[in-house]
Amino acid sequence: MTAQELKTAQENLTKKIYDFAEQKKLSNEELEPITDGVCNESEYLNSNPKIMWILKRPYDDVKEDGTPKGGDWSIVKDCFRVKDDVWKNKTFQPIIYSSYGFVNNLRYNGMDYIRDDKSMADILGQIAFINIDKMPGNNCSSEIIGQTYETWKEILWEQIDLYKPDVIIFGNTFDFFKEDMVGSETEPLKKYSENSIEYIHAYKKGSQLLLNAYSPRNKVPGSTKEAYVNLILDAIHENYK
Repeated sequence: MTAQELKTAQENLTKKIYDFAEQKKLSNEELEPITDGVCNESEYLNSNPKIMWILKRPYDDVKEDGTPKGGDWSIVKDCFRVKDDVWKNKTFQPIIYSSYGFVNNLRYNGMDYIRDDKSMADILGQIAFINIDKMPGNNCSSEIIGQTYETWKEILWEQIDLYKPDVIIFGNTFDFFKEDMVGSETEPLKKYSENSIEYIHAYKKGSQLLLNAYSPRNKVPGSTKEAYVNLILDAIHENYK
């Protein structure tokens, strides 16, 4: 696939997301989808391995009663490209560190802080990033996201098929995909832990590496960003061939 072909396919899928949201009455005058995918088609296609992150849902604004509003923008096109600001997002920081560390063969302590080298955020051009929910929201309970996975399932799998990632990192989202990916009873190939905290469970689906991690933003008590990043790097290096 060429970069132009991927760009066209992504544009078509974006339109499908908008049409689906309208068809299902998920969108209205105050609420539209927040789309995702890849920021730089050429850089993504040339990356090795091609890495995709799957998180739960995007956020925008809220009304006075606390319900969400906003949308009608793209995380990867409107956010990832703003390199001077995207590094400030605490969700994206571990993603930047782990992606930059893998490409440059660095551990967490061998990298600069992003605030001191904002060019590290350029690495976001090499990854795919999708959310299970395509609508702005304020509730990430497992029950709600489970229902949302079923709603957006067809489009989510179209995205996975389109981007064909070699490695998928699930930010506390693997349980929603597990049965369809590897079967609900499948045990991980390896578990990665530090100080009795399990950070990563590694699975394989054919040649595709699947990493069940917790959310890069909502870390468990006692965990550290350093361990999160380093264990992701370990899991990719040890299991991706």
